[in-house]
Amino acid sequence: AGGHVLMEDYPGLGKTLIASSFASALGLDFKRIQFTPDLLPGDITGGYIYNRAESRFELRSGPIFANIILRPFTEISTEEWMRVMEVNTAGPFHCTKAVFPYMKEKGGKIINLSSASIFEGVPGMPHYVASKGAIMAFTRSMARELGPYNINVNSIAPGPLAGRMTASMPPEDVKRLIGTACIERLGRPDDIASAAVYLASDEAGWVTGEILDVNGGVYI
Repeated sequence: AGGHVLMEDYPGLGKTLIASSFASALGLDFKRIQFTPDLLPGDITGGYIYNRAESRFELRSGPIFANIILRPFTEISTEEWMRVMEVNTAGPFHCTKAVFPYMKEKGGKIINLSSASIFEGVPGMPHYVASKGAIMAFTRSMARELGPYNINVNSIAPGPLAGRMTASMPPEDVKRLIGTACIERLGRPDDIASAAVYLASDEAGWVTGEILDVNGGVYI
């Protein structure tokens, strides 16, 4: 197939498994570059990604994740609210701007990460839910704008995954989540990687502006 995958994210084994599974399924190279991203205007990370893309990669995707601890909204400061919104909404915006000069000539695939939490309005993380809802709208707007360049823009909305966020939830809440799924388990990294492989493949060449729900049937 050729090409490379560069996946920008907070360090974490789960995200490394998603990226490596994604690259392996497409027959691409996988290189892990670990750093803590703060994709805000003027931040050094944005320039780092841009320079890496220019010198070593054909960057295809820049999903953003946030580390959120569930708690009452009254305990969430304005600073934390703005930080989550900046990282989760401004991050994909700046990544898209960074890769567009390289993609507009040949086309390609951009895959954003939303969240299935927007369908239920999960309590304890309103800033996260709001930011992921914004990603759905951003994905559709970019699909319209970048379509003439043969660039597909889609989003994956994962359901509850085994990881840091669900680990911070009370056990009874995790059990309730699993019980509401048609497939009664938490999601795994390869569940999301498989969805990303499809959206990045030629088989999804006429799929754009879509939100692919990968949640085991939790929100149907």
